[in-house]
Amino acid sequence: MATRVDRKEYRRVRDESVKDTKPAAAENEIRVVANHGQRHYITYAISLLTGTEEKKKFDTIKISAMGGAIFNAVNIAEIVKRRVEGVHQITDIATEIVSDKYESIESKKPLEVERKVATILVTLSTKALDTKHVGYQAPLPITDVVEQEDRPRPTGSGRGRGGRGRGSGRGGRVSDRAEKAREGRYSAREARGPTRGRGSGRGSARGGRD
Repeated sequence: MATRVDRKEYRRVRDESVKDTKPAAAENEIRVVANHGQRHYITYAISLLTGTEEKKKFDTIKISAMGGAIFNAVNIAEIVKRRVEGVHQITDIATEIVSDKYESIESKKPLEVERKVATILVTLSTKALDTKHVGYQAPLPITDVVEQEDRPRPTGSGRGRGGRGRGSGRGGRVSDRAEKAREGRYSAREARGPTRGRGSGRGSARGGRD
C-alpha cells in the first residue's frame, strides 16, 4: 500500500532524470497525455495509416497512455477506426510502478513514494493481427467507416430566429456539438446541449389556464 503524503508538509517535485532515461518514441508510436486535446492525435494517427506527402505510410501504429490519459487513448483509437477502412485492433492493459519524489516544506527528509499506475497499449493495423489475442477486435463494417475527406460538414443552417423555425436552429447546433464531441473537442455533457424545450412547456401551461 502506497504511503500517504501530507501535502501541508511536502510538495511534489518533478524528476527530470526520468525523461532522459525513457527511450524516444518510434515514428509510428503515439504517446497520449491527459492535458492535450484529442484532435491533434487523431489527425496524426490517420496520417500515419493513410500516408501524406510529408509523412510515411505505416501499416501498423501504436497508441499508448497511462493513468488519466487512458480514456483519451481509447477514444482516439475508436475514432481512427471510423475514419480508416479495415483497421484491426489489439489492446494490451498492464500496470507500471511510478516513483514520485516529494521535498519537505519544513526542512524534513525528502520522500520517495512508489505507486502503481494502469497503462494501455492499443495497436492499430491495416494488416491482419493475432485473432487469438484476448484484446483483439476485428475491423468495423464498411458502413460504419467514413473517411476523412468524405465526412459531411455541419451546414449551420436554421439558426434564424424568425417565426417558429427557432427549434430547428437549436437542433443544428446540437448536431454540431455532437460532431465536435466525436473529435474530442467537446465533452459528452456539452454535446447534449440544452434539454429543456420552451415551446412545449409554455404551450401546456397556457392550455391549463383556459
